[in-house]
Amino acid sequence: MSKKEELYRPGSGTEGEIFMDQFCDQCKHDQDFHNPCQIILRTMIFDLNDPEYPKQWILSKTGPKCTSFEQKQETKQ
Repeated sequence: MSKKEELYRPGSGTEGEIFMDQFCDQCKHDQDFHNPCQIILRTMIFDLNDPEYPKQWILSKTGPKCTSFEQKQETKQ
């Protein structure tokens, strides 16, 4: 994390939904209900100032992002 970046926590449920739509729902790390992304779980369990709060959710000068984001591969049917 650079000096211009800080940890990110959505300020409301709506803001959280927008963030998760943009990142979590599109990410290969959040596979399904039985194998969720641990970053999401840790953001809900720990406070922003807790050392266990994930360092991957940041607020950069371009806006919030997850530094662990990896696009899901589309499955061909």
